[in-house]
Amino acid sequence: MPRIREYQPAESSAAAVPYRQVQGTDLVPPGASLGDGLARFAEGMIRAQERDEVSDVQTKLAKARAEWTVALQDQEDRAPTGDPKFAENFLNKFNGSIQAIGDNLETKAGREAFKQGSAALGAQFTQAAGLYQVRAAGAKAKQDFLTALDANRNTLLRDPTQFESVLASSQAALTDPNGPYARMPVAERERLARQTNVDLAKSAVQGVIDIDPQEGLKQLEAGRWGKWLDADNTTQLRAHAKQAIRAEEIEGERRERAKEKAESTAREKTKSDFISRLSDDNVGLTSKDIINSNLLAAEKEHYLNVLKTRMNEGTKPIRTDPTTFRDLFTRIGLPDGDPRRIANEDQLNQAFVDQKLSFEDLSRLRKEFVDYRTPDGEKLSKRKSDFLKGVGPSINKSNPMMGRIDPSGQMQEYEFGIFVENEIERMRKENRNPYDLFNPAKPDYLGRPEVLTSYQKTLKQSIDDFSSQLRSAPGIKNPSGGVPDDKVRKPGETPQQYLDRMKKAAN
Repeated sequence: MPRIREYQPAESSAAAVPYRQVQGTDLVPPGASLGDGLARFAEGMIRAQERDEVSDVQTKLAKARAEWTVALQDQEDRAPTGDPKFAENFLNKFNGSIQAIGDNLETKAGREAFKQGSAALGAQFTQAAGLYQVRAAGAKAKQDFLTALDANRNTLLRDPTQFESVLASSQAALTDPNGPYARMPVAERERLARQTNVDLAKSAVQGVIDIDPQEGLKQLEAGRWGKWLDADNTTQLRAHAKQAIRAEEIEGERRERAKEKAESTAREKTKSDFISRLSDDNVGLTSKDIINSNLLAAEKEHYLNVLKTRMNEGTKPIRTDPTTFRDLFTRIGLPDGDPRRIANEDQLNQAFVDQKLSFEDLSRLRKEFVDYRTPDGEKLSKRKSDFLKGVGPSINKSNPMMGRIDPSGQMQEYEFGIFVENEIERMRKENRNPYDLFNPAKPDYLGRPEVLTSYQKTLKQSIDDFSSQLRSAPGIKNPSGGVPDDKVRKPGETPQQYLDRMKKAAN
């Protein structure tokens, strides 16, 4: 086994540590006195302080440059256009801030560095603020001129005859060497001068077109404005004048139609008033009322005939022809564009004048006509028409053995239609839904057998009615005497053929 020898230090821990004592030559170089050394030391300390202060000044000025560059942009954005004190106000703030950097400087080098740096920085921001103020002043001058130009354009739109004087005064103001635009760049003034010529001329032409588009087009085509307007502007204004002429024509047509519609509405109101006054035993309407009304000549003649028929109705009552009533009722509900559709109430009145409608039924049809012209009325009228068309065959010609000669079927169908109309009015007065009358699921449904039965006739009743009609026909011989041969039924002629022939002869 190897044996490790114990380490024994050469010196004890209590021995003194060797060191070098400071010598005089460490502070004073050889050949120099102690005083010279201290002076050198002091000078080094001063130079170090100067270097630190110069560096600090340069750093602060660089930071100030960055901050005031941002501040200048911010104040430019917020300043009123053309502010004459912008540069002065900005530089006062700038100089105060920069001067604070130079306060309390202790070294000559620091003060010199501040003087040079602040002077250069001040010159830069003085120039920048001044340039902005000049640009802003120019921008304000341009803005002021354009504002004045807009005002002059509005003047010419209202009174284009002032064009020559307005143009002359605008150009004189722009070129006045002592005026507010004198310091504006020459190129900018020339551009504004050209713009002034065009804008004022366009406004003047537009003013003429607004007053009289025909005259405006005439002046453009004659070259009246060629001195100030180029071909493009002239073409655009010519097109606008033509559009204005077309618009005037359309507006004239619109006004004429509106006038006609207003007059037509007033006449229809007069007609409705006449019919309402005729309902009171002829007392409410006179021939003089009709003659002095706003109706057209043909309409006055028509209503004089209506009045005369109404007056005669007192001594010669009119019995409604069921076929006529049903035909007019159907034609009221025909769609737009159908030539058979009832276009106005005078067509209904004519059936009264022709004594095919009683005045009472005329009033019913007129009400149907008015109701059908409203969305709700049209919907209800169509529902009613469809219902009557559906149940009609169960009332009219309800006896197949009678074929086409059932004499009472049409009258029964007509009377059922009157009943339906009365039921609608009853439902309305009771604030109930009239559509329930045509809904099989409702208790008020009018298509129920127990309702229709009262309007249907038995075969025997139909035969009796037909026989009675034949006995009363003018062509049937009877004990009271002879009748002309042409009024007698011909051999082989069916009753319906005979009735058709008599009706045709009567017409």
